[in-house]
Amino acid sequence: MKIKRNSKLKTACAAAAVATCWGVGQQAQAVPVEMSPASITLTPTTAISDLYFLYGVGYSGTTGYAIELDDAVIGENTYNVMLDVDEFVRDSGEFFYTVIGVYSDPSNPDAGERSGVSITLSEDNAETRITNSETFEDYFGVDFTEADIQTALENDTVSTLIDFFVYHLPTAFVDLNFANSGTQVNFSEADFGGSVSLLPSIPEPTTAMLLCTGAGVLALGRRKRA
Repeated sequence: MKIKRNSKLKTACAAAAVATCWGVGQQAQAVPVEMSPASITLTPTTAISDLYFLYGVGYSGTTGYAIELDDAVIGENTYNVMLDVDEFVRDSGEFFYTVIGVYSDPSNPDAGERSGVSITLSEDNAETRITNSETFEDYFGVDFTEADIQTALENDTVSTLIDFFVYHLPTAFVDLNFANSGTQVNFSEADFGGSVSLLPSIPEPTTAMLLCTGAGVLALGRRKRA
């Protein structure tokens, strides 16, 4: 399926100070009657562009979703989103997420560490990766390289991002749910990149209506290949 931008919807979401919803997939998924409002707080140590919030539910036959976020500056950034799951599923142990984008650190003395993929891992998981100075491929393998994912982010190739996320569920993103905060990790050699939290929120009625409308138009999923 070819992804097209919906400029009218994007303008409406921007006016409501919320993120833009995106999705890809083989078949349209029915939009639940209940949607879950949530607030993402990202506090990075570097600027992050081409930013997406990826989430999915389930261990097998998982459906993945992507929400495009505004670029993040150093310090606290807050995004209000609507998740295409009800509150019961959102709070279950089968809900996983990550925030992913391209970080920029032009002052880094190591030229190879001035730009790359920034991604949220659980705090314990991130600590291990950082302590061992692991590369992106050390942790995620070579089916999706860091260069592949950075290119997908910069070109808004949402299908690749969702495939990557679903392919690595649940192991790579274990403990990334509403119960736990996450750590942003900047590759290629893992460095501490900041913190992420995801909490329920209660949007204003007008904002909620816009969000539900947007998700209804663009909520599509990709299922994991057998």
